[in-house]
Amino acid sequence: MSFMVLDCTLRDGGYYTDWDFNFGLVKKYLNTLGQLPVDFCEVGYCSPAKEGYLGEYFYLPYSTLKALHSVINSNIQLVIMLNAKDCQPEMIPLLLKNCHEFIGLIRIAVHPNQLKHGLSIAAAVKENGFSVGVNIMHLHNLIDNQKELFKDLLKQKDNIDYLSFVDSFGSCFPEQVGKIVKDAKLSLPFKIGFHGHDNLGLAFANSLAAIESGVDVVDSTMLGLGRGAGNLRTELITTYLSKMKSRQNNFLQLADSLEEWQMLAKEKSFKDGLDLPYIVSGLEQLPQSKVMEMMGKKRYATSMIIRSVCQSEVVSEEAEQHFPLLEQSNDYLGKEADVCVILGGGNSAREHCAAIRTFVKKNGAVIIHSSFKHAVQFDDANISQFVCLSGDEASKLDVNVINQLSDKLKFIVTVPPRLGLIPQTFASQKISIFSVEPLAFTEDPLKKDSPLSLAIGLSQVLNNKEIMLAGFDGYSGLKQDLAKEVQEILDASRQLYPDVKIQSLTNSRYEIPQSSVYALID
Repeated sequence: MSFMVLDCTLRDGGYYTDWDFNFGLVKKYLNTLGQLPVDFCEVGYCSPAKEGYLGEYFYLPYSTLKALHSVINSNIQLVIMLNAKDCQPEMIPLLLKNCHEFIGLIRIAVHPNQLKHGLSIAAAVKENGFSVGVNIMHLHNLIDNQKELFKDLLKQKDNIDYLSFVDSFGSCFPEQVGKIVKDAKLSLPFKIGFHGHDNLGLAFANSLAAIESGVDVVDSTMLGLGRGAGNLRTELITTYLSKMKSRQNNFLQLADSLEEWQMLAKEKSFKDGLDLPYIVSGLEQLPQSKVMEMMGKKRYATSMIIRSVCQSEVVSEEAEQHFPLLEQSNDYLGKEADVCVILGGGNSAREHCAAIRTFVKKNGAVIIHSSFKHAVQFDDANISQFVCLSGDEASKLDVNVINQLSDKLKFIVTVPPRLGLIPQTFASQKISIFSVEPLAFTEDPLKKDSPLSLAIGLSQVLNNKEIMLAGFDGYSGLKQDLAKEVQEILDASRQLYPDVKIQSLTNSRYEIPQSSVYALID
């Protein structure tokens, strides 16, 4: 029962940090790996330039590789990954020019439908003098088609050293994993690996099945950090391996390193595979990307995520609730206001609260909250205010707090059918709830359901000629997807409403005209 461990925390955990890691954390992590029965450390991607910001461990410049090599235990081999869909064979010499001093093994992530292309990349990597690993994704689709797969792989046997099966959706069971590993060991000349996702809590059990069937390498990450539901935990598989070999793990150093990873995981809102949406995506063999996207937005209840991921046609009564259209109501306020201030959830809205209130009163503006976060702080009986409730935000609010707010405050939801729910306990309160059509800039229901999209739609119902933003500070890390969503909405708003002035009153990372609230209140 001899096998090797490949830790890929920096590569797979990068999905939560945009592949940026503090080098102090990295150094401690690499020192910890040196005390564990770990044979390989996959330190990130080596990628061609892509649109948008992706960090140091997605591109791995020479200086980074050199720094990693200077710290890593000499018994651990550094590994990088290429994504076949992003590469062409002719790119390989330039792409890997910095790697020869430090990297022995290059792994290539390959979708089964792109196997021919992936194998052409493998040939180019081999020609450049590296050992080659091919990671075949979507293991659940290979179980009944492995003979054809093995035949294609054998045609390239001189260009492949390692072949790993990736349980992409975490949907496989131990007997399935054990069988394909055993068959591969009998049919193929490569070292065989397994990369398990933990949607069903089976990453460890599946890895044990692979080990019992003779697998050569298993992948793991600290805390199971990784895309979607996460992976086999390094601390678990190395402890198991130490026990099997009667070797003492350095648990104190491991615990110390894990504490820092735990803080990072909490900061980046990492959720493991035991979250119900990931369990459902595993059982139904559904892509994790949509689950990850909806969970990352923090505005949807578990039931709504599952309904959306499964594309259920069942619509709840709450989602179909009808509230009067604001533009058809005699009760709404602010329709003559030329200016609105849309408040985001950023700290700058709180920090400059007094100046923003002064600006609002001076200009007779209305306040549109794109979330409830600052509504209490801005509560004022003389300021007309609206709170946009997208997703399941209504279910999170304390109705006792709401009932204490000014009756000038009104709540806005999207027209049905909604992605989120308006609970009856919320709708039955003595508050004003109206519906508004969100900004019509996309067919993507998740983007249309954005609180900013709803706020911009409301501003047009109110006939606002100027839209001032505050508290749109921007996002980083895993929340970069939210930042892209906001920027897309801002760009679309300026294009759809060229006569409407849109700018930020507070400092913002977004590409949008900025002013200072303090220059506008004298």
